[in-house]
Amino acid sequence: AAAAADGAVCISGSVAFGESEGCFVEMGAVLTTRALYLSEANVGNSGASLVLALPALLCASRMDPSLSPFPDRPLLLVATVARQYCLLLHSSLVADQWLAALRNLRVPVDDGDGGDGA
Repeated sequence: AAAAADGAVCISGSVAFGESEGCFVEMGAVLTTRALYLSEANVGNSGASLVLALPALLCASRMDPSLSPFPDRPLLLVATVARQYCLLLHSSLVADQWLAALRNLRVPVDDGDGGDGA
C-alpha cells in the first residue's frame, strides 16, 4: 500500500511501459492522488523507477489502434511537457479503468471515442 505521503491509491496493475513505441518493459504501475509510479520490481511506490507527479501530467489519451504497433492491445499515452510515455495494457476494460482514474484526478483525458468516456 502507498504511504500517506504518496497519496491514496486510485488504481494499480501491470503495464508494459515504453518511452517510445518501439521498446517496452513490463512494470508495476500505481496511480495515487499525488503521482503515477512505475516500478520494474512491481513493489509499489518505494521502489519506483519513474515518478510522474500529477501536476506534470498534461493529458492522457488512447492511441488509435490503426496507428499502434500493437493494434490488438490498448495503448495509453501520458504526456508531460518534455515527454510522452506509452502504457500498453491488457484489455480495453483495463484501459477504460485507467482513463477513468486519471480523469477523476483532473488529468485531461481524450479517450479516443469523441465522448466523455463515462
